[in-house]
Amino acid sequence: MMKNSKFKEMTLCITAFIPMTATLFIYSRLPPMIPMHWNMQGEIDSFMNKSYGAFVFPFMTLGILLLLWAIKVIDPRKQNYLKFEEVFFAVRLALILFFSVLQAFIIMTSLGYQFFNVSTLLETLIAILIIFLGNYLPKIKPNHLIGIRTRWTLDNDEVWYLTHRLAGKLWFGGGIILLMLAFIPGSIATYSYVTIAVALAIIPMRYSYKTFMKLEHSSKV
Repeated sequence: MMKNSKFKEMTLCITAFIPMTATLFIYSRLPPMIPMHWNMQGEIDSFMNKSYGAFVFPFMTLGILLLLWAIKVIDPRKQNYLKFEEVFFAVRLALILFFSVLQAFIIMTSLGYQFFNVSTLLETLIAILIIFLGNYLPKIKPNHLIGIRTRWTLDNDEVWYLTHRLAGKLWFGGGIILLMLAFIPGSIATYSYVTIAVALAIIPMRYSYKTFMKLEHSSKV
């Protein structure tokens, strides 16, 4: 078990360093200014000097990996991570891959290769990430790092399990709808995408409160 855990951590570290290594390898070929932001029409509207702009996402990737590790160490319920070790590994790997794809897109665009509309790419990545997380949410045990962490889920394990069971179904189904909307052009599809994404965040939090109050009321009867 210990060897397997160390192997996973090493895999994450190596994967997280790939964007940085690849960027350093082609750094001399990058133009002085690289794109860093696109407007709603998918047009570049902000550039950054390559000396630091080229490393925003690589450093962000490493920073997130380090932050997740640090929070896990100080989490009061850190013993629970052993109960969903595979899930915790998968979530961290998914985040690393998410930012790695964004870095690859920026580098390719800087070099004159843009095969995708940035809005479509970003919406697709977010939808896939939501589907992925929806599949794993019911398997996450109570903790202070990942999952639907509200006052009510953290105070009551039953509320945690019920909320994550609901959220898992919502995120998986909602993520599929978002994935389809990502390929539909127009402002209506964009506004629908944002509305659904916000709802996927709010509904589980509201549900955790209502479930907590219901259980509290039942315990007093």
